[in-house]
Amino acid sequence: MTQHLKAPPFGQFLGDVVTEWLDDDRMLLCQDFTYIGPDGTRWPVPQGVTVDGASIPRLLWTLVGAPLNGRYRKASVIHDYFCITRDRPWRSVHRMFYYAMRASNVSVVCAATFFVGVYCFGPRWRSRPLQSANEF
Repeated sequence: MTQHLKAPPFGQFLGDVVTEWLDDDRMLLCQDFTYIGPDGTRWPVPQGVTVDGASIPRLLWTLVGAPLNGRYRKASVIHDYFCITRDRPWRSVHRMFYYAMRASNVSVVCAATFFVGVYCFGPRWRSRPLQSANEF
């Protein structure tokens, strides 16, 4: 169930991205990590998840940097997880990615570039029906 809280203009992160690098260039999340969007929507990622930045087209990596490094890391972990679970609409997941990057002080130009890239070339899926009105 998603709880709504008032968040800063671009949202905020709860906790830190604490990971262990795996031999295959993926990261294993060692503790729970959450992003709260500017509308108060919670985007929790549980401990034990592995991410690799693959939801972001590699072409963009050469233009603005790899998503698992630097300021992109927090937003990339959240985005990757929801691209894997696909339990929220793809448009919402990609929009959240933009705001999460801005919350990490990624410049508006870089955040917009990544957003356009994932929106146009990133993963898409059919939304599953909500089980209850409180699910989001």
